[in-house]
Amino acid sequence: MPRLLLIFPILSYLFLAAHELRAGDLWIMAGWLLMGFLVLVRPRPWVRHLSAVTLMLGLLLWTKVTVQLLQFRLAIDAPYTLLLVIMGTVAVVMALSLALMLSRTMHAWFGGSK
Repeated sequence: MPRLLLIFPILSYLFLAAHELRAGDLWIMAGWLLMGFLVLVRPRPWVRHLSAVTLMLGLLLWTKVTVQLLQFRLAIDAPYTLLLVIMGTVAVVMALSLALMLSRTMHAWFGGSK
């Protein structure tokens, strides 16, 4: 069951990697993909802690991008509802991923001390 819950963090890292690929930052994209790979194959306590920190940074990045895109849409008087729905959904998935990484289930899965 805990392994199935890893879908959310992996999906979050894929979203972040896709964002960086679109921006052209290949090294940062590789870092996001590496984090997703570590979460999947290396269940160690340090991976869980590093994942929580990077997911928080990713959530902050996604929030910043959302605000910037919203400001642009408002400036050119373009529709923004779909933008907010999509970006909000991605942010919710990232927040859920962060909450999962901080949960007791993931603490036990990644081999945390009792």
